[in-house]
Amino acid sequence: SYAATKKDFELAAQVLNSDGVLAFHDSRSFQGVSRVIGEALASGDWMLGGITQNFSWLVRQHFEHFQ
Repeated sequence: SYAATKKDFELAAQVLNSDGVLAFHDSRSFQGVSRVIGEALASGDWMLGGITQNFSWLVRQHFEHFQ
């Protein structure tokens, strides 16, 4: 469900290190999973790492700070 996927995403994102990867199964089969991925991408904090069949993964955006 959307709610369960959203909760899992939020919990995992809190403990994931900056080089970590968040993977989603059933990302093309279930609207709730696709919605969470879309929201994460829209936030600008995440980018799509890849998609294969019904499996997608996200990586954090890395921003360079110039002094």
